[in-house]
Amino acid sequence: MKCEVSEWRNLLCMKVYFYYYIRACIIVSLSWANLCAEENGDSGKTWVQLFNGRDLRGWTPKFVGFDLGVNYRNTFIVRDGLLTVCYDKYKEGWHNNIGHLFYKDEFSHYILRAEYRFLGDQVRDAPESLMSMSSLILHSQSPETVGKDQERPVSVQARLCAGQRKGYNELAQVTTDASATGVDINEQGGDLQQVSQWMSVEIEVHGGEVIRYKSDGQLIAEYKKPVLTDGSTHDSGAIALQASSYPVQFRKIELKVLDQ
Repeated sequence: MKCEVSEWRNLLCMKVYFYYYIRACIIVSLSWANLCAEENGDSGKTWVQLFNGRDLRGWTPKFVGFDLGVNYRNTFIVRDGLLTVCYDKYKEGWHNNIGHLFYKDEFSHYILRAEYRFLGDQVRDAPESLMSMSSLILHSQSPETVGKDQERPVSVQARLCAGQRKGYNELAQVTTDASATGVDINEQGGDLQQVSQWMSVEIEVHGGEVIRYKSDGQLIAEYKKPVLTDGSTHDSGAIALQASSYPVQFRKIELKVLDQ
């Protein structure tokens, strides 16, 4: 009987020790994960999916010559789970039908990541270019304040490119049109991906101080205090996608807010 009690106590002690050992391992693992997250600047931060993969909920279109909310010729659609800039219904060609799709919230300090690809041909009669182009719009004026006939919102423009770029220096092409001066770069260095190939872009924005542009994990450029054409600066604003005559698809658009 004494032997059985002793064996039972030994077994209980082993279970208790095992419990505390597993608990200690979990605590150490969580502490290490938190430490790594803090070192990477991810402490307490989560990625917010701006595109839900199903519809355009949270996004509002604005096209030149039309009121806010009018999706001209269904240019912005969700097709096969991809947010698509579609020109299937532009049978009459291009008539300066520049459009933007605005996200509902405004941001100041954040990282914006997107995965995109170009597909198909440019709309007939649109200004020709050596490569497929679109843009991510940052620090934009609110869509409600964009004029009916205003081509582009006051903003900073981060250009997305694909196709042939021989003789084209993205870093030298600074946007100087009616929208803003600022970021106008993509895939600087190395071979440019072909049309229909998925590409990734990451833009780190610190208010009106610094904008860092990465393509496929490579730092392309860093812009300090980007200035609008009227000499002003924006330290926050809306985010938008651009429809500028080239078909393009997005399979992921996500954002993480940073500490100020």
